[in-house]
Amino acid sequence: MAHIFIKEEEFKRLRKLPEIVDVPGSYGKCYLINPKTLIKIFSEESQGDILYSGYKSDCISFPDTTFYTDDITKVKAYTMRYFKGASVYRWGLPQDLEIDRFWSAYNTLLEEIERFPEIFMFGLESYNILFDWCLKRFYLIDTDLWQLKENAKEKNEDLLAFNMMNVMQRRILKWYFHPLNKDKNLYELTTEFVSRHDTRLVFPQFMKELQDKVENEVGKVKTLGELKLAKK
Repeated sequence: MAHIFIKEEEFKRLRKLPEIVDVPGSYGKCYLINPKTLIKIFSEESQGDILYSGYKSDCISFPDTTFYTDDITKVKAYTMRYFKGASVYRWGLPQDLEIDRFWSAYNTLLEEIERFPEIFMFGLESYNILFDWCLKRFYLIDTDLWQLKENAKEKNEDLLAFNMMNVMQRRILKWYFHPLNKDKNLYELTTEFVSRHDTRLVFPQFMKELQDKVENEVGKVKTLGELKLAKK
C-alpha cells in the first residue's frame, strides 16, 4: 500500500468530487475519483492509522493508497476500489432472488473472507455489505477498522452470518423471530442467532430447516420471498 503526503489544499479539491452518498462510510465521506476508485476522507476527529496493507480482492474493498498531511500516524484519507451495489441494511435483498443464487453469492463472499484468516474484520456490519442486484454478487466495503489478528477466520464467518441473518430477520423472515412462533425448533435457532454464538453454523441450518418446512406445507419454493409462505 502506497503512502502519500499531500497538502491540506488538495483535500479541499478532492471534496469537490462527486460524493457517493449510498456508500455508508463511518467517520468520513467517500468521493468518486474515477469509475473504479473511491477516496474516503476522514473527519478531523477520526483520523487514525490503517493497521494492514497490501491486500487485493475481487469483492472486498481493501484500502489501497493512504494520504497524510504532516503526521504519519494519522491517516487523512485513503483510496479503495468502487463496487456498485445496494447496502443490504438499507435495501435488503430482492424477494424474487432465487435461493440457489443467494447461496452461490453468499458462499463466494464467504470463500473470499476465508482467504484472509489473519485479518479480524472488526466493524463488519450489514450496512457495509453491498449486493449487486444485476450481477447477484455481494461486496464488502468500509474496511479501515479491520485489524491484524491471528486465527480470525471463525470470528469473521460468524460476523458475516450474523449480519446476513439479521437482514433476513428485518426484511423477510420477521415472524420466525417472534416468541409466538409455534415452530419451536426454528425459534430456538433464532435465539441462538441472537446470542451470536456460532452463527456461521446456525444461519445455514436455520435457512435449510425453514425451506424444508415451507416446502412440506406449500410445495417447492425457489425465491427468498416465498419463504414467508410457511404457516404461522
